Amino acid sequence: PTAYWHHLVDDIHTTPWPTTLRLVILGGEQAHETALTRWHHHFADRIRLINTYGPTEATVIATAAELTPDTTGQPPIGRPIANTHITLLGPHDEPVPPGTPGELCISGPGLATGYHNRPHLTTQRFPTHHGTRHYRTGDRARLRPDGHLEYLGRLDDQIKLRGHRIEPGEIETHLQGRGAIAIHNNTLVAYTAGPPDDLPATLHKTLPPHLVPTLWIELDTLPLTPGGKLDRKALPAPTHTRDTTTPPRTDAETLVADIYADILDTHPIGAHDDFFTLGGHSLLAVKTIARIRTATDIDLPLRTLFDHRTVEAVAQALENALLTELDQLTDAEADQLL
Repeated sequence: PTAYWHHLVDDIHTTPWPTTLRLVILGGEQAHETALTRWHHHFADRIRLINTYGPTEATVIATAAELTPDTTGQPPIGRPIANTHITLLGPHDEPVPPGTPGELCISGPGLATGYHNRPHLTTQRFPTHHGTRHYRTGDRARLRPDGHLEYLGRLDDQIKLRGHRIEPGEIETHLQGRGAIAIHNNTLVAYTAGPPDDLPATLHKTLPPHLVPTLWIELDTLPLTPGGKLDRKALPAPTHTRDTTTPPRTDAETLVADIYADILDTHPIGAHDDFFTLGGHSLLAVKTIARIRTATDIDLPLRTLFDHRTVEAVAQALENALLTELDQLTDAEADQLL
């Protein structure tokens, strides 16, 4: 997943890349130009890097491009793979000329037959145009002079979060008209008019984990446009309620707090601060465990950060792991370390 690759490249010098690695295939969201620059600066052309694009409805991959050290600007999503055809359509379903943004539509034998038990949506998203059945992705793209497609974002409110496709309206339906959904700093945030009450528990029971908001913010009322619709741009940025009254008290807590602060870009960090409440997520958890490993040579399981979320708890798990490792040393190994 591209989102995972971005975090690995952020720590490209400390990530334990396999020496036998020869090919990396990306997919799931737009690759960042800065990450590509770091990658090629580190690996040059020793490892082939392929960027792919394609929704589930097109059997995942529809286009591909090899990203070489000569690739400049925004990384393209490439050209159609075999037996796949791409058409860029304008607002009146007219093909747009090269260089002009249009909706990316896919045709070919790889298309799904439709959505299960949703005939209206199937008809809407899989129309027949000039005798050819295609899938309307809702993505904007343009054809570059070099023949590669360039992704330009969405035509609707759909958002991508860590590789997951999210429709805010789908979540808001379960908020019973009392809330709105937005993303801030890769964190899914729910805003409610008044106390959320049992809404978090309801969403945990009815939605998959990636659709359940990490943060819940209570407002007096939801902001509206002059036309009476939800004004997403007016939703306030979240401010985390944090415990900074209890500073780190041990070397282990100080180490974990410093790593939290660096990765989550939040200062200061208290002993009782919760990794996920501060905006952490699974990809940042991988990065945090890698930083702890680099600093201590202790290989904590990734699960540690989910089971022991606060600075204090993770530090205690780190100390326990260190004591276990010391207990397993022979007298000769202990003498050698001393």
